[in-house]
Amino acid sequence: MLKNSEVHQSKLFALLRTLNKKEVRELSLWLQSPVHNSSEEVRLLYEGLKSKDKSFRRPIDKLSLLKFINITPSDKNGTHLSPKEEKTLREVMHRLTGQVQDFIVWKDFKAKKNKLGYHTTNAFLGRKLYKYLPHQLEKSRRELETKPHRDIDYFEGTFLLKEIELILNIILNNRGKKTEYQSTIDSLRHLYLSKLLRYYCAAISHEKMLQVKYDYPFIDFVKQYIEGSTDKEVPAIGVYFYLLKLIETSKPDDYYDLKNYLFERLDLFDIHEVRQLFNHLTNYCNLMIKAGKQEFVREQHEIYKQGLALKCWSTQLNFSNHQFTHIIKNALQLGENQWADTFVEKYQRELAATVREDMVNYYFALKHFHQKDFDKAQGCLRRISQSEDFTYTLNFKILSLKIHYESNTLTIDNLDSHPMNYELETMRQNVSVRNKRMSEIFRQAYSNFVNVFRRILDRKKKRIIGEQLSADSIKRLENDLPKISPLVEKEWLEAQIEALKKSRI
Repeated sequence: MLKNSEVHQSKLFALLRTLNKKEVRELSLWLQSPVHNSSEEVRLLYEGLKSKDKSFRRPIDKLSLLKFINITPSDKNGTHLSPKEEKTLREVMHRLTGQVQDFIVWKDFKAKKNKLGYHTTNAFLGRKLYKYLPHQLEKSRRELETKPHRDIDYFEGTFLLKEIELILNIILNNRGKKTEYQSTIDSLRHLYLSKLLRYYCAAISHEKMLQVKYDYPFIDFVKQYIEGSTDKEVPAIGVYFYLLKLIETSKPDDYYDLKNYLFERLDLFDIHEVRQLFNHLTNYCNLMIKAGKQEFVREQHEIYKQGLALKCWSTQLNFSNHQFTHIIKNALQLGENQWADTFVEKYQRELAATVREDMVNYYFALKHFHQKDFDKAQGCLRRISQSEDFTYTLNFKILSLKIHYESNTLTIDNLDSHPMNYELETMRQNVSVRNKRMSEIFRQAYSNFVNVFRRILDRKKKRIIGEQLSADSIKRLENDLPKISPLVEKEWLEAQIEALKKSRI
């Protein structure tokens, strides 16, 4: 059959969709060069695809692909390809896939100038062009020093050049320079300490999130060494040293140490690395907020503002919709409604078209909920389409449940027929089944919300039918809540328990 499903979902189209406008043009030149490509069919197929849709997102059938390479299908009705035609098309697509892959690798390689300089220098060394190596080494060093960042890539480039310089000195019997070994060892230490610390941070964070355990035989020695060493002034070492302390201790002092260290050196890190570090800071703020330390709501807001100024979450094709949600929730929690309106107005255009309308409706639903305008909030939620991302689906359901609960539309006449009952049961079913795409800790967090919400709702129903709530009944809820982990919307649940408690008085 000539249907698109297997074609448009192929690796070829996935690779092509990663190209920007400039790379789409450059790939044409790449395929025209006999050094890279000797197949005219491959070039024709690419040019045909490009002429059809330069974003490579529009569906296309096999018949069109075959015509691009100047082959007329044997089936006059144009409904089937012969086995030979299928094989030909498959082979040409396979060769084009290889060319696109090689082009992407070359682009990535070329972009890393410090490593490109290293490989050029290493090639000269391998071909015994010793006479030209000092000049090439100096050129590579200058390229490296022009890099604004002092991150792990910088220290990797420094070590690689030091290593070649050391080898060259040994080859040329220039052993008089006693410092060469020392500087090479120093650059190697900086490289591997920074890498080791970054992996420690990632692994220990993973441990805490998924309740697994890894082995770190050198971690105590590394921490003790860095604590008393000037190496912590090396940005790529210091920032992960302070992050490691924060991950291990969760102390506010360690949070501020990391934040201050990072904010004083923001220009020394690649924007993608800054984004990851900011995520660690905001995650810690979330922990503190859940522990009742409301000053961290403002801290989180300041990090978001700094991240927006640096364009942390808009470096890709689209603004991160996950971060968009975090930012609007934080602003509304602070009562920064005008700031939130400005943010949404400015950044909604940068969201992916597939989620833009839903994200904006979700924002206004949240805003109206915070303003206690429950009818408008529900109206905005009803305009949201069914999301393929289960995270958003669950968040939309939770907001709907909160709106129903706080709107006080539950009466003695609709105790069993109120939409809240159906929505709660639907959510329970969604999170009760283990989903391969949903981590167990994530599933438990939402499952626990359902269970606690149901207990609160049961007590509210008793109040509505005139049944007196005992102090012990409320106390059990209060005592159980701190023990339930993981749990989403913990602060809101606490507030509803407190409201039930006051209703008894």
